[in-house]
Amino acid sequence: MNRKLKMTLALCGCVFVPLPLGFADSPKKTPSGAHFTTDHSGNFFHIDSTEIFLEPLPTQKRSPVVTALSASQHGEYLAAAGDDHSIRVIKVATGRVVSTLLGHRDWIQTLCFAPNSHKLYSAGDDGRVLKWSHLNRAGLAPDQAATQASSKGYAHEELFHVPFAIRSLAISSDEKLLAVAGFSQEIIVWDLLENRIARRLTCKSGDLRVIRFSAQSNKVLAGGRAGDLYVWQTQTGKELAHFHVHSDRIHTAEFDPLGESVTSAANDRQLIHYSLKDAQVAKQTELGPAKLRSMCLMDSDWIAVSGADNSVHLYDQSENRVLAHLKGHTGTVAAMTKCGRFLASGSFDTTIRLWDLQSIDLQAIEVEEPNLRKVNRTESTPRIR
Repeated sequence: MNRKLKMTLALCGCVFVPLPLGFADSPKKTPSGAHFTTDHSGNFFHIDSTEIFLEPLPTQKRSPVVTALSASQHGEYLAAAGDDHSIRVIKVATGRVVSTLLGHRDWIQTLCFAPNSHKLYSAGDDGRVLKWSHLNRAGLAPDQAATQASSKGYAHEELFHVPFAIRSLAISSDEKLLAVAGFSQEIIVWDLLENRIARRLTCKSGDLRVIRFSAQSNKVLAGGRAGDLYVWQTQTGKELAHFHVHSDRIHTAEFDPLGESVTSAANDRQLIHYSLKDAQVAKQTELGPAKLRSMCLMDSDWIAVSGADNSVHLYDQSENRVLAHLKGHTGTVAAMTKCGRFLASGSFDTTIRLWDLQSIDLQAIEVEEPNLRKVNRTESTPRIR
């Protein structure tokens, strides 16, 4: 007998949200919205999300595609960036852009809030790594803040630059190291305390799309176009593992909380869980017909995966099944991040969506088949401008 998937991801009532700084004429009321997903039997379940539309910069005619997202420690702020060379800092509670940060000269590909502070790091095709400090938390006097601010509320400095486009950066959990990878066979590990290069790591791929530290900061991984993943010991730079697991470009990968395994997603549509201890693939799943671009480990079992089918898929790794397809974007979903109780997704459609995952009843989720059918988009979705 078919069993039902029961979910409620709700943003209750209405929200009043001003337009981003420099664009708002008056606050705008947005109604609550709805999307519907079905299980294989055609039963419908109510799923809500809030859409944030990014207005064009005053000097540009179109809104940016969203290719980078990062959330502050407690999910209070969300940073978003893309091809207009700017970063928008959004207050999640209201959906309002509170700062638009200018400093990069090309497409911004990667963002990362420091784990235990409000410092924000960014990098992209201009090869520059910038550090943004929130002036209210930097201990600066008002006159100092006024002279150092290139964008409202923030001051930035260039940590270093490299002669290649950067596609990914990561910060160690102890905030001592920052690593960057991109269109080079060299990975730069930067000492944030001594402000110098701590280590140079090398691999055979000259097109790297992801760099990550383990939660313990003792390992770092990188992967990219060749479908290979590399793992090094952070302190010594010793290569701990090199394995070819994908047949196409890897866009994203993450360590498990203990640093004993790696989960990766790629253009070959495969989600692969690799055991470093056993030096072998522990689990491999093909998720749908579309290339996979982004992944977010929600907990030890749940993974959010997205890609070129304009959807976010919630996948239960322990039971090897898809729990839900979240629809609403109209372009490739290129970036995702956990943001407090929300899952934030950014897309080529120039929007960000906030999915409220806190209200999911884990005990009520039951799906008999590994894949769900389709999602119908409704016109009542909140759209924040």
